[in-house]
Amino acid sequence: MPARAPVRPYHHGDLREALLVAASEILEEGGPGTLSLRDVARRAGVSHTAPYRHFRSRADLLYALAGLGFQELDRATREAGHVDADAREQLIGAGVAYVRLAVRHRERTQLMFGGMLPPQEAPPEVVTIAQASLDALFEMIERGKQQGVFLNRDTRELALSAWALVHGAAMLIVGGQCPIDLNSDQELEAFVLPLIESLLNGIQNPKGDAA
Repeated sequence: MPARAPVRPYHHGDLREALLVAASEILEEGGPGTLSLRDVARRAGVSHTAPYRHFRSRADLLYALAGLGFQELDRATREAGHVDADAREQLIGAGVAYVRLAVRHRERTQLMFGGMLPPQEAPPEVVTIAQASLDALFEMIERGKQQGVFLNRDTRELALSAWALVHGAAMLIVGGQCPIDLNSDQELEAFVLPLIESLLNGIQNPKGDAA
């Protein structure tokens, strides 16, 4: 079990950011069940009432942490989409980045997708960023269709197929169902890349340049 991080005296600055950093540390150490506003305040070095300036409840804090996860997914997908390569290679990069993020932040991934946070109760800003992370994938698929790399089928259908496969692989790894070393990028890619290749074989346009 990792040693508890020391309490950090809080200095004037971004209180919300300090609280989210503290909450993220506690989350990864022990999972969502160990997270309380009081413990977050203690870790951040602020009064036990300070978190309520930004989070009305523990649930609000958990949704905010999930929002950070969706922001990272969005950023990783868009960065993969800007790599100087065709849409096939970009999709491979986005898929590997997705799984790496999920494994690197296992407890946060469970928080985001494990059913603890009802989507219908999510704050609007979290809904927006979650949709943005999915939109980034839609845009990548659409570009691939325009380039002739992917089949000219419904973009949503292709994107959701890609997401389902990569997300399923990520959750299997995070849940411990795959006997791989979570600290080994080599083992991670050896598991994920063939899955993504099988997906691409199904959605790639055989007449496209990347065929």
